[in-house]
Amino acid sequence: MPDVTISVSDELKTEMDAISEVSWSEICSKAILQYISERKNPTPSIELEIQDVKFVPTEYHESGYPTIIASIKILNKTMFNVTIDRILFNVKFYSTKPVKDYNIGSSYDLFRRTIDAGSVLEIQLPLPILKEKITSLSNLFTTTFRCTIRCIIFADGFRIPYSQELWTEIPIDRWKEFTEKALKPPIDLSKLEDIKRY
Repeated sequence: MPDVTISVSDELKTEMDAISEVSWSEICSKAILQYISERKNPTPSIELEIQDVKFVPTEYHESGYPTIIASIKILNKTMFNVTIDRILFNVKFYSTKPVKDYNIGSSYDLFRRTIDAGSVLEIQLPLPILKEKITSLSNLFTTTFRCTIRCIIFADGFRIPYSQELWTEIPIDRWKEFTEKALKPPIDLSKLEDIKRY
């Protein structure tokens, strides 16, 4: 069998020497095999977890629109760093009476990010919503309802993107508070000028 030279730090070599019964050659061979196997997968071995969905009224978001912000965790389950090129996502709400799904909208995140091997990256996916859409949905929900977020993640070196659907429940009081603030008429600045004169 051919020999392969692997360089390690002095500190790591000291720790390896302290465990003399281990065949480091065998461990390295297995690690290399696992790495190659993972790299051969057409899609990255990652997993998504939804943390929270926030509703931000117009005046508090830089987009100038009422915005849904999904907080997502991305777990890199591989032995190597994974670089995410872009994320596409779609948001839907589901009502029970009547049973129906409502497409809220789609958006994307074009920030490149690298997730270290075996680590977790936390991101926020914002989806601005037109007031007309909120108006049409504002009275449809009377109880807590389900929200789903389908994410498609493109990663460097993988020919097939990773896809996963996440879901969470939206408390009705949070939704009502958001719609009230989002649909509130804008402040008439001319009236403020009149008030200042007095």
